Amino acid sequence: MAITFLQEKKRQRYLILALALVIFVILLIAWKGFFKEEEPALVLPSFIPPTVEIDWSVLQSSQLTELQALATTTPFEGETGRDNPFLPY
Repeated sequence: MAITFLQEKKRQRYLILALALVIFVILLIAWKGFFKEEEPALVLPSFIPPTVEIDWSVLQSSQLTELQALATTTPFEGETGRDNPFLPY
């Protein structure tokens, strides 16, 4: 039985060291990522969108006044489809 107790103590010691290593890595990542401020690598200039000017005089042109409305289409006359379109022919 003494051997099993020694093996369990060794195993527990390795687990404690592994836990300490994991905690150290987490703290290191947190320090590098969150607490330490770094300057941005690239600073882009502010973008000013161009102004849009609408030319309303186009609506008064002679080409638009000469347009005519389309003729209306007559409704379909005749029998439409089958009673049950899902039945095979």
